[in-house]
Amino acid sequence: FDLEKVVKKGYLHPAFRGKSSIKKVLPVVAPGLGYDDLAIAGGEDAMAIFGFMFLGEDDPDDHPARRTELLEYCKLDTLAMVHVHEALEQVWREL
Repeated sequence: FDLEKVVKKGYLHPAFRGKSSIKKVLPVVAPGLGYDDLAIAGGEDAMAIFGFMFLGEDDPDDHPARRTELLEYCKLDTLAMVHVHEALEQVWREL
């Protein structure tokens, strides 16, 4: 479940700067976590790389490294949703 809709409709923070994407929300609700240090830092990039691998459009020798990069991206994306969910629960408890 993508929590962006929930954030967009019910959780405003000045540091989001009017945005609701996980890239803007995560550093606010979980300082120290972010996508900047990853080789793959966005969902569209991850999908494209996976597609190229699947279709054989890139060098098979690169697949082990690309697989590791994709797993790191997916790991952070999942952890990010956990942190955003926890932050939303905390806000709800404080109401």
